[in-house]
Amino acid sequence: MKEKIIQFGEGNFLRAFVEWIVERMNRETDFNGSVVVLSPRGSTATIESLRGQNCRYHVHQRGLDADGGRVDSVEEVTCVSRCVNPVSEYADYMSLAHVESLRFVVSNTTEAGIAFDSSCKLDDTPPTSYPAKLTQWLYERFRHFGGDASKGMIILPCELIFGNGKCLRQCVMQYVELWGLHDSFRRWVEESCHFCTTLVDRIVTGRDTFIEGDAMAVACEPYHLWVIEHPEGFSPESLEKEFPVTRCGLNVVITDDETPYHERKVTLLNGTHTVMAAVGLQRGIESVREAMENAEMRQFIEKLMQEELMPSLLEDGRFQEEELDSYIAQLRQRFLNPFIDHKLESIMLNAMSKFETRDMPALLSYWNRTGHLPQCIVEGLAAIVDYQKKR
Repeated sequence: MKEKIIQFGEGNFLRAFVEWIVERMNRETDFNGSVVVLSPRGSTATIESLRGQNCRYHVHQRGLDADGGRVDSVEEVTCVSRCVNPVSEYADYMSLAHVESLRFVVSNTTEAGIAFDSSCKLDDTPPTSYPAKLTQWLYERFRHFGGDASKGMIILPCELIFGNGKCLRQCVMQYVELWGLHDSFRRWVEESCHFCTTLVDRIVTGRDTFIEGDAMAVACEPYHLWVIEHPEGFSPESLEKEFPVTRCGLNVVITDDETPYHERKVTLLNGTHTVMAAVGLQRGIESVREAMENAEMRQFIEKLMQEELMPSLLEDGRFQEEELDSYIAQLRQRFLNPFIDHKLESIMLNAMSKFETRDMPALLSYWNRTGHLPQCIVEGLAAIVDYQKKR
């Protein structure tokens, strides 16, 4: 298979979501593409483990389908061609810019990952921030191919921030300005690189222990959703021709506006997760399912979703209450998945930055609407502060 995707991030989510989808595309369409996995922070454990398994692993889906039927399936992922550590293998990382077949950039560097850091320099090996790494890599590709428009990249960030594609593009252009790069490179980025805003949705619970002999097996729920907003000037037909993800029978939507999908998911699913995790750990609860099965905690979660988070989505009239009630009912089923244990501890990674993007808008909305602070959201914030103080 041709190396078509460079992926900034080696974590469980991308392996159970993006690579799993690429595997489906390879099997059911003519995509015929592989993924080069990068460890953007220079960590070695995951990529060394993947290398030890010839970059192959299994995705184990367990849960209930939309009709309540049991799902328990295992699929092998074979589409990862190699792993590269940009920190310890910088030359190998930069040489990827010379690979002609590469066309897509995927990333998941957490909500804190798409940020501009003015201390990053063009000659850093590599820069610390993800957008700086990407700009440096794109510049090397631009120079190597002499500004060939066909060697531009389609960029699909999976970080859970509003307008992730637009934010990443803005950061890249800031580095173009900061580093004094050629106007011809600026035009190449603007005209030949397509930054798509996306939304991803799948609960991935971590390493799976059921697959014997596979230390990198990952467990997830059957539910998945990928919403991809095509940028202006790059038609959905052009995107689907190169990335035939909608032809695989998967829950993928290509649209001209992913905002409603994003607001609904980040507020009700991720916002609930962030508060639930912090408060649940304070109360000695270890998993999402355990929280839902605890009567006191269940009452807290229902109040959080129904009375504090959902009203913030009803203010501008884009959502109907019945639609959000139906979505929350779906979330209850996912949270109560009897086959997977989604540990609250794993949700707490970068909890404060997650709170800022997932829960703070609803907190401010509640305050502006009622003149009072929302009890559950504030308790979640206090629990996050307490958790971080103890680390």
